[in-house]
Amino acid sequence: MYVVKDNTLWYSEPFAYSMFDMARSYVWFEQNITSLLPVEDGLYVSADKVYFLRGNQPVEFVLSTVSSYPIVGQTGVVVQGEDLLDKSYSGKCALWTSQDGIFIGYGNGQVKNLTKEKLDLPPIGGGCAVYYKEAYIALLRE
Repeated sequence: MYVVKDNTLWYSEPFAYSMFDMARSYVWFEQNITSLLPVEDGLYVSADKVYFLRGNQPVEFVLSTVSSYPIVGQTGVVVQGEDLLDKSYSGKCALWTSQDGIFIGYGNGQVKNLTKEKLDLPPIGGGCAVYYKEAYIALLRE
């Protein structure tokens, strides 16, 4: 189990989801964590950027930066790849909006900007999103 407070991501002891070693079982980020999106091979974490923590167990995590722009507000959603319109991926995927566009994060940590050449967003102050019937719907505010 994962718990986020400010800029720290704590993880529970294996098979003891209510037990946390607050002194050792954590991943620290420089900025506050605003989103946590679990997929097949790890976690997408949004703080000052979007990071991918690759690994099936926290002690194996390998941290990499996958986007320079953090996730806007509560626009991150996790969906099954089979439910996507193009049906090109199976397993859990993450969708989110950032100042640079709408992104998909595959279960293996690969990220793709779906709107790079199609969308020029004004400055975004916040937002939320849902995924319903093969549609990612994001509501954004200035």
